[in-house]
Amino acid sequence: MNDGMVIRTEQLSARVGVSYRRLDRWCRMGVLRFSTEKPRAGRPGPMPGSGSRRLFSPQEQRVTAFVLRLSDLGADTAVLWVAAGNVRARQSWHGFVAVTPDGALHDQPYAGFEAGWVVDLAACDAVVARAA
Repeated sequence: MNDGMVIRTEQLSARVGVSYRRLDRWCRMGVLRFSTEKPRAGRPGPMPGSGSRRLFSPQEQRVTAFVLRLSDLGADTAVLWVAAGNVRARQSWHGFVAVTPDGALHDQPYAGFEAGWVVDLAACDAVVARAA
């Protein structure tokens, strides 16, 4: 896998299978992190709607795939925000994680795990690996 491959929003949308509008919403709410390209000539600095392009690192591409899967399972934006921060700090993208309604991550569903969601991290990593 090429860990240095940074991509733009349009590419991330196609790679992960999420709409541009949904990505934009998650970026504006702080669920996803990005850097920006220099704005086009004659445009102001990197501000929303300024013409600057968002760039996503391979790590953030994985986080986006994770957020999409969690969202599709029914998690609300508050859970996505916390869980994205927690998964971003992980070293390994293998196996399954249980996500509780407060956004905490557990390496496997623990005894008594009744509410929340289970996400396959390897599937999130595969989104980036396939494109490399």
